[in-house]
Amino acid sequence: MKKNWLIFIIPVLMIACDTSTVKEKSFTLQGEITAYESGWVHMLKREQGQFITLDSTMADNGVFVFEGKIDQARFTYLKLEGQQNYVTFFLEPGEIELKVSLENLGDPEVTGSQSHTVYKDYLDDIKHFDNRISDLFAEYNSARQAGKQELVEEINRLYDELESEKKQYIIRYVTSNSGSPAAAYITLRNLSQLGLGELEQIASAMDPAISRSTYMIDLNQRVERLRNVQIGQTAPDFIMNDTTDNPVALSSLRGKYLLVDFWAAWCPPCRAENPNIVAAYQKYHEKGFDVLGVSLDRKREDWIKAIHDDQLTWHHVSDLKFWSNEAAALYAVNSIPSSVLLDPDGVIIARNLKGEDLHNKLEEIFASEMAEE
Repeated sequence: MKKNWLIFIIPVLMIACDTSTVKEKSFTLQGEITAYESGWVHMLKREQGQFITLDSTMADNGVFVFEGKIDQARFTYLKLEGQQNYVTFFLEPGEIELKVSLENLGDPEVTGSQSHTVYKDYLDDIKHFDNRISDLFAEYNSARQAGKQELVEEINRLYDELESEKKQYIIRYVTSNSGSPAAAYITLRNLSQLGLGELEQIASAMDPAISRSTYMIDLNQRVERLRNVQIGQTAPDFIMNDTTDNPVALSSLRGKYLLVDFWAAWCPPCRAENPNIVAAYQKYHEKGFDVLGVSLDRKREDWIKAIHDDQLTWHHVSDLKFWSNEAAALYAVNSIPSSVLLDPDGVIIARNLKGEDLHNKLEEIFASEMAEE
């Protein structure tokens, strides 16, 4: 199949930077929730994949107020007592008003936050692309089940065109709003669609006025990490424990062609790809091919069970830190499955090979080596 329609798991943004030099300014958030009489309203932020409570207050007849100080615009969550869904918006210094219906917590009306306006306009526009992609996905499934191969190929072509249009829209939108921290945040939310060159283009277009923004700092860090893991670069070394808690260094596995495979037991696309890697390993291992699985699991028992269930008979490591996995951060992994293929000297020669592409690359490598012999 030409295009992988599986939606990879995208991590929540993981921010870990020092913004202590940014001066805090006051904010007031006045909120009104239709059909919500009274209850606790919790204001949260998300860091390292975890929710952190910033403040809490009681709503009276659906009305609540938060006051405090903030150093910069920040994507913020409101959690209402007794409700599962969150209200999300951009909080920033100044007077902000938020109105939302209990029946539609995902679509608040926010005034006084310029960053939220930039973000909301983006969400409204991107729905056009996402709805079309959803329709194409339904058409693809119907065509595949009916065995209409020509139609399947045509839908794949249309999907490629639509994905390209969506990507170009994102680039245009964020660069035209280069003075807003929300533009950097939107870029981070779309890392899986943007290559290094496109991220460099966006980062260089951003207004220096937002250089201290948490999201801009994170974007620049992502760009730098991606530069370090491009084809032709020596793979950054790391040490991580295996399933028996013994440390394994990536550099200790040099001497063979090595696939560094980022995956997790909880990731359906990863588990779907595992049989393909198993087949490649069985065919080419004796010729000089090896695999290092780097798991983004957080439960050891799930990780070990998946290894046995999927018959993954190669090297495995994990720090059990979920999306905070240190090797994943080093390799700028923002969706899984993700992989890099290294030559015997530890140089990156391919990225994100899946399905037939992995087999074709290995066939090319070992056919070439046999010819040289």
